[in-house]
Amino acid sequence: MGQHISNLVHNLFLRYDDWRFTLIKSWSSIFGPLSQHTRLDRVDGSVLIIGVYDPHWMQELHLLAPTLIASVNNHLQKQVITGVKFKLAQRKAHTPSNIKKNIADHQQMAHSVPRLTTHQQQALMDIKDPELKKALLTYFAYLKKGQST
Repeated sequence: MGQHISNLVHNLFLRYDDWRFTLIKSWSSIFGPLSQHTRLDRVDGSVLIIGVYDPHWMQELHLLAPTLIASVNNHLQKQVITGVKFKLAQRKAHTPSNIKKNIADHQQMAHSVPRLTTHQQQALMDIKDPELKKALLTYFAYLKKGQST
């Protein structure tokens, strides 16, 4: 029964070529390592409502909003997102296979240090939390890797 509902929803979105389906399906590939700390709660017109699992991250992600918007629009191959809002969210349980995949992805991205823009360098210098700084550096590497392929 669950598979039938999934197929129905999938076909409905495809029938209308809805960019929201692509966004939901590709969330972790769009956000890379940041997807471990965020989730898409809803779309309100052209504004993404993003759930953030840690209040310390909300401020930093807010500063990265233009980069996040550009990344989403780039992945969707059209300019549909004009803004993002962040809200504190409760983390959902992860399965062991997801945890292993997330660790492997994070380790792979951590080995490539990207060239940062002046804006990105300034944003990283202002961050006090070392875990957040490392995750954002990994995210920037993830963005650079996506641009080079």
